[in-house]
Amino acid sequence: MAGFDVVPEPLRDGGTRLAEAGDRFADAVETLEATLAGYGEPWGSGDLASLIGPAYRQTAEYIIGCLYVAADEMAIGGDDLVGMADAYEAVEDEVAQMFTSISGQLG
Repeated sequence: MAGFDVVPEPLRDGGTRLAEAGDRFADAVETLEATLAGYGEPWGSGDLASLIGPAYRQTAEYIIGCLYVAADEMAIGGDDLVGMADAYEAVEDEVAQMFTSISGQLG
């Protein structure tokens, strides 16, 4: 592919930063989850509360779950970028060794 150039080190650095951001995001979601749990059930008791409580809990659990998935995907994506950088580097090293070997055989 013409004009296609991969520089492994910036790719690796970006992947590392993305994975770290995913980890920090997961920590923030955990803090949010603890904060929400700390509020208890502020809607009180009664007929209206019996409707609000379950809806709130289901919604909060769903959203928190989605946020954890997003954090995991960020971390996985970062790890994948690091792996991609390693793979590009390995291929470049292998090709360089093959050309060195061919050059040595040709004299």
